[in-house]
Amino acid sequence: MNLTFPQASFHAVVMLYTLFHLPRDEQPELLARIKQWLKPDGLLLASLARTSHHGYVEDDFFGTSMYWSHFAEADYDPILRQAGLAVIERRKIGHGYSADAKSEVHPLVLCRPMSG
Repeated sequence: MNLTFPQASFHAVVMLYTLFHLPRDEQPELLARIKQWLKPDGLLLASLARTSHHGYVEDDFFGTSMYWSHFAEADYDPILRQAGLAVIERRKIGHGYSADAKSEVHPLVLCRPMSG
């Protein structure tokens, strides 16, 4: 949230497994700022969360403390629109931390700035 860039600085912004580590109260502002940083034909690729949670800390996430806060997948649609971003494609992205870990699935959205 401390970073700033000039308007239309980037052709693309990729944000995988990061948005939900920011307090969800700040996420709409960041998405609106990213829209401003994108060129008019730019793209945002972002992974989202499936469920809603106000915020929690996992004390031992691979040896460090890690914070999560997120909206449910459907709640991101109006947030993205209000930020000036149109979803042009949706997918799911998964991963596992180790061979014995449950696989996780996250929504993946590809967005383009709305004109106007």
